[in-house]
Amino acid sequence: MEIMDLGRIVLLCPSCGQSIPVAPGPLGSEIGCAGCGESIPVSGGPPIRGSAPRNCRICGCPHLYWQKRFNQKLGCLIVAAGAALVPWSYGLSLPVVALIDFILYRRLPRISVCYVCKARYLGLPPHPGHEPFDLVTAQSQEARALNWAEGRLRPACGGAGEGGSESPDGEG
Repeated sequence: MEIMDLGRIVLLCPSCGQSIPVAPGPLGSEIGCAGCGESIPVSGGPPIRGSAPRNCRICGCPHLYWQKRFNQKLGCLIVAAGAALVPWSYGLSLPVVALIDFILYRRLPRISVCYVCKARYLGLPPHPGHEPFDLVTAQSQEARALNWAEGRLRPACGGAGEGGSESPDGEG
């Protein structure tokens, strides 16, 4: 775990795709993208402590998953390089790539990611209620994600009031 990342939220701008570091703010606040100037509404909430919040602090949705903190494009490039070297390595490059993948999987920390706004919660372990990525959940949240990206969905698309008795900080 990196000390400098403790409690940091990174959001990809829905318009231009630029990474925006987000500090949790009051309910109903907005952040601006430095790349395109778009104003993005933020659900907000109290400071994050212990683990990632149960509900997203950007859009308010209760659907988050965990993944390993690794650049997926770099991972695909490593696998492609291993596959491309198969004719010259007599297939030995594939076990080497599998070993690299296993080592990275064991060593890299997990982060929480929102299905809807794709906010990443860095430097904190995932909330115990977060599961690994699930394709069915991702597909069921796809319409919400599109509406959020187009600005038609305001924060708190499900939030604490949907399906449970959650505390305002998402810890319950």
